[in-house]
Parts: sequence; C-alpha cells; structure tokens
Amino acid sequence: MRQAFVLLLGFLLGVASLSFNAGREIHIPLGGGRGPLMMSGLGPSSAVWALPDAEAADARRDFYFRQIETPRSALSIPLQARGPVSLGIRMDSTVRTRIDLLRDNTVLGGTFIAPGPWGESPIAKNVDLATLDLTVRFEDAPLVRRSDISNFRRYIDEVTMRSDAGFNLPWESRIAGGLLVLLLVALASFAAAGAWPGLMALAAPLILSALLFHDPVAVSLALPRLLGFVAASGALISLIGRRLSLRRVSVAFLALLGSAMVFACGLLSFLPNHSPADLDIHIWRTVDLAEVPMTYEGWLRYGSHYPTPSQIRGAATETLGGGPAIPYSPLPYVLFYAAHAMGLDLHWSMNAIGALSLSLLLPLVFAFALRASGETGGFLAATLMALDLATIHHLGRAHSPAVVGGALGLGCLLAFGLALPELDQPGRWKVPGLLLGLGALGYSSTPLFYALFGIAIMAF
Repeated sequence: MRQAFVLLLGFLLGVASLSFNAGREIHIPLGGGRGPLMMSGLGPSSAVWALPDAEAADARRDFYFRQIETPRSALSIPLQARGPVSLGIRMDSTVRTRIDLLRDNTVLGGTFIAPGPWGESPIAKNVDLATLDLTVRFEDAPLVRRSDISNFRRYIDEVTMRSDAGFNLPWESRIAGGLLVLLLVALASFAAAGAWPGLMALAAPLILSALLFHDPVAVSLALPRLLGFVAASGALISLIGRRLSLRRVSVAFLALLGSAMVFACGLLSFLPNHSPADLDIHIWRTVDLAEVPMTYEGWLRYGSHYPTPSQIRGAATETLGGGPAIPYSPLPYVLFYAAHAMGLDLHWSMNAIGALSLSLLLPLVFAFALRASGETGGFLAATLMALDLATIHHLGRAHSPAVVGGALGLGCLLAFGLALPELDQPGRWKVPGLLLGLGALGYSSTPLFYALFGIAIMAF
C-alpha cells in the first residue's frame, strides 16, 4: 500500500511540476537541430559568431540559422497559450518579403521584411490561439524582380511568442513527465528500501520543474519522445541483468541508472543551440540508404568515406582523397533508417538510439567488474560508465554511428570476456566467436581494438 502511494505521489508531482506558467515571453530558436521539429521547409543548419553591428539590429550576435526553402512552412510550437498571443520572427532576407501568418487559411497577421540587418519583426498581435499550429507564408513583395534566383534567399533564426497570461506545456508533455517520474520511482523502490523511493518522488519533479523554467520548449519536445526510449532502456537492462544472473537489487540500480542516462543524454537533441556539424550529414546518409543497390559494390561505396547523393557537406572525401574506398560500417545506419521508417525524426532519434545503446553496456560493465573485484566495484564501474565525459562528448557532437558502433563492439567484447572461463568446454566457443564477429561490424576501428585485445590476452 505504501509503495502504491509513493508511485501515485511521484506521478502526480511529476504532472504538477510541469503545470507552472512557463513565462510571458518565450524565445524559440529554430536554427539548431530541433528547428525542423517545429517548422517545415527549412534547409541545413548554419552558424554565425561575433556578427558585426552593421549586420544585426539587436544584441544577438552568436546564433544558428536556417534557410527557408519553401513558400509555405508549417509552424508548430509545443506550448499552450493562456491568453491572447503576439508573435515575432527574427529573419534576414536578400529580397523584400511579405510574410503572412495563417491558421486554417485565415490570415491572422502579416508584415514586410526588407533586406538589411538581422532583426525581429512582429507578424501578429493579440490573437486568440487555441493551439499554436500555424502556417507561415513567404511571398516576394510587389515590384520585386528575380533576375538571379540564386541571389534571393531568406533565413530564419527564431520565433518569439508573447502573452500577458503566459504559456503552459501541453497535457501530452505533462503526462509524459508524470510517467517518467513514476518509472524512476518504481525502479528506485526495487533498488533501495527505506526513504529512497520517496526522495526520488520529490527530487525528479524538482529537476523537471527546473528544466521547465530553463527551456520549456525543450522539455515539451523531449518528454513524449524520449519516454519510450527510457522505458526500453529499463526493460532491456533488466533482461540482460537476469541473463547474467545478477541480484535483483543490482539490476534495479542499473535500470535506474540507464534510464536516467538515456533521458539526460537524449535531452541534448532538444536544447536550443544543439546543432553539431555532423548531424545533417548523418541524416542525409541515413535517408540515402533507401537508394543503395543490393550489390556488393553499392554497399561498399555506401559504407565508405565517399558522399551519398543528397550529402552536400562533409570533408571526408577531401581529407582522405578519392582513391580506394575506406570502410565505414553501414550497420549503425541500418538502425537509424529503421527508426526513420517508423516515423521517428532523425534530428533526435539518432541521439536517442546512441544513448540507449550505451545504457545497455551498464549491466555488462557491472558484471565484468563484479567478477574482477566485487559488487562495490561493479557499482562504481557502471556509474563511471554512465558519467563518462568522452561518451557524452561523442553523443553531443552527433557522432552517432561511432557511438552505436562502438557500443556494439564494446558490448560484444565484454560478453566475450565474461565467457572466457568457459571457453575450454566443448562447443562453448561458438557464441563468443559469433559475438566477436558481430561486434567487429560495429565500427571501422573495432577490429583493430579486438586485435590489440587478443595480443594482450596472448601476452598473459
């Protein structure tokens, strides 16, 4: 009965912590990785640093931006307005542009953007919006003559929403936050007795509330999308822990640690200025997987340093030359394409898959350290793995194939190490050998590490 009360309390506090007023003025940058989640028709992300005063009409000098590539863009802001809303848009354009804001083909407001420095322009004032699902229309202003289309470009930095009554998170995000707290409290109740589940029921909502006031848009976008990955991490870690015959308390701790790791690392994709250079490259390569012919030559070229058809950026070819194809395993891209085929946007799902892959290493790291030292050593090794700065850096830089492939290679190597005491038994070499073969497909450098590991074993 007490456990059920703590679980219910955690859920209710999680929902309540996300029900505060998010503020009267919300700035929503669209140039980063999360931009296409809220606005359609945007090109790749670009950045400017230390913009000269002559090129900006305000104090904003460092930001990401995207080119607007379509005459109409769907704009969906994951917030709910408590009252009338005013909307502004920060743009730069090489041609005088008429902008209209529409909802259901009804014009709510509009303005003209003239060529000149970056600056915010109001496009709607005090309009009643039940939802913030809108359409923005861009048109050449009258008397504009296009003699050279390549010189006519429009760029967008951010949208600003203002309301005297403030903004709320949608119920979808609030309930997802409550379910996240419920999951963490449930895992904490299995991992430790006493007051720990109650402390989790209080601490997790406080963290969510702090995130809400820091960036309500990031929280609103992340919670409903990451909840499934967080739950999958806990479930898969539990299955691996049982397969390794770990104690129930240890499995619960690892599942709790892995779930928190997936949410924390997955949240990076939704931060306003998260736009690593490799993100668009890996998205283009993933989408191009559908066009790879089912031939050895086709997959050899795809799994190399050569660019794919839609890849317009990437310095691998210039750096490594145009000679023989240097292999890069396409296996991680197969996982990313599966997520793409399921309708998950690659701007965030690649990072979530990487975080999930790394979390599944925790029970293997724990079991390996458990055999080498003891349970305390296992907890320490798993915690250090979850907090590893090099790993988080890889995720933050959107080195998604390296993260997923490296996790596969390391996981198979750890599983091989756990099977070493039984290799002298007849037939017991088959599964470890299969694991090593699978792990070698993770990333191009994995076979080299396996060779070094083999040399180290033979030396002893």
